[in-house]
Order: sequence, then structure tokens, then C-alpha cells
Amino acid sequence: MKQAAVAETEQKGTIIPAATALMTHEQAGGLALAEELTGFTGLEGLDPSTVMIIPRIKIVQPTSKEGTEGKLRINLTGDEFDEIPLVLIKALQGRTYWDPDPKSDKVLCRSYDFMIPDSSIEKPFNDTCAVHTINLKKQRVLKTVCHEAQWTGSADSQKKPTCAETFNLLCIQAEDLLPFWITLAGVSLRPAKSYISAIALRRCPLWQWHTVLSTEKRTEPQKHYVAKFGIPRPLAQETLDQITRAIVELQLQSADIRKTFEAEETAGVAGDEAPGGAAAPDAPNWLNGHEGA
Repeated sequence: MKQAAVAETEQKGTIIPAATALMTHEQAGGLALAEELTGFTGLEGLDPSTVMIIPRIKIVQPTSKEGTEGKLRINLTGDEFDEIPLVLIKALQGRTYWDPDPKSDKVLCRSYDFMIPDSSIEKPFNDTCAVHTINLKKQRVLKTVCHEAQWTGSADSQKKPTCAETFNLLCIQAEDLLPFWITLAGVSLRPAKSYISAIALRRCPLWQWHTVLSTEKRTEPQKHYVAKFGIPRPLAQETLDQITRAIVELQLQSADIRKTFEAEETAGVAGDEAPGGAAAPDAPNWLNGHEGA
């Protein structure tokens, strides 16, 4: 946010804002006390990486229990947006296994890092989701271990895994520098990957670019909404400096989405819905039944 310049008036060798030039002695004393608090936030005794809860935004679907369909909604506050100008700070892959019962929204298994199950899951389907291995061409590849996370079927007829891939994206609102997470799954993965790839192929940090996030309505095979990312554009130097300062001060490079999910569960707010048939993702090209080849 841009701040208007404050005119100043000189009185008795002391520079004070013009707005306070007619202040009483008591008011001027209050101003002096306020100057003593310059730089003091009250947060100095806290570690942002351990206590800060970053809110999460979701796309409201026709099947969502809360919110206006097609809107971007903050789970913890209920605020809704048609679009959000943002800067993507970092992207994390994850997995979620939903209860197959269509009437249930229970998560049976979950991984925050795509590799091992969340420690809070009492009975994970496997101790390991995936591992990195070296194939016959001496290339480092990702090999899925858990059968619930594997694509099955032939190369021409792939069946998506029951444990669905997710993307957890940490962003900052470009206008007021407020951080938030957004979790994407199903067909919303493709636009997210396309946006990230457009920046990664330039060999640039994600947080040096900005865009606008909105939603796109689709009607096949049933009505649903998909994430829509605008074209990535480089940040102006002044804004980049503000973003860099926010990342460092809030320690966003080490932010953990676990705290956000835990806060949502404690507050009893609605989480994400299982993607279902309308949000079935495409089989990744690096799989096609040849992970370890």
C-alpha cells in the first residue's frame, strides 16, 4: 500500500507532522511517547515460524458446504473474492486420500510432502508414499511405493490413483502483502503447473513474478470451478523489495501448512471436498507405467 507523504511543520526546533501542529501539550506528549515505540510491534518475543497461522483459500464448488460457488474463500474468516492479485512464494506437492463414501468428507490418509504420510494419520496405507530412485538410464526419478498412489491400467487407459495429488501454494496478496495458502487438486493442477513452469523455465524465483488468480466455470462432466492463473509478469523493483522484506520478516520460506490444517480442524471449518470425477487429473507423462524404467 502506498502511503501519502506527511507534511511537516517546524516548531521550537522540533519537527512534528502538520496534522499535529495545533495539538495540546498533552497530545504532543503522547506523540513523543509514540516515537519511543518506533519499531516496536509487540511480536518481538515470538517466533513467526512456530506460532503464525497462515489462512488458507479454497475454490468454492457447487458441492461445498459453505460459501458462494465460484468464489475464492478464506476458510478461517469466510471472506470471499472474485479474483486475487498475488505473488506465489513457494509450491509444495502433497497427497490426499478421501473416504470413498460420497456422503463423507473424511480424510483417510494424507501427505504434506508427497513422500511420507502425515504423522497424525493413525493407520496410513503405507509407511512410504514414494521414493527417489535411479533408473536404467542413471536418471533420478520418482517411484511411487504406496499402491493407493499409483496410476494403474495400460498406457492408453490410465486409471487415476485413489490417493490424489495436491498442490499447496503459499502466496502473498500483491496489494496488502497478506500471506495465504491455497490447496489445488484435480483439473486445477494443470493451470497451476503451467504457471509455475512458465517461471521455472526462465530460471527465476517464483516470488519475483506476480499474477491474478480467479476461477473458471466448467460444465462437463458436471458443473465445477477450476483455478485460473493470469500471465506471470515481473515485479517492479519497489514491489519486489516489499515482497522480499515480507518473506524474510515472516519467515515464509520455512512456513508449514500443517499449522493451517490443524487450525481449521480445531475451528471446525469446512476443508476441501474430494475432487471426484469432475476433477480427475491427467496421468503424468513421467509415469505411463514405466516409473522404474
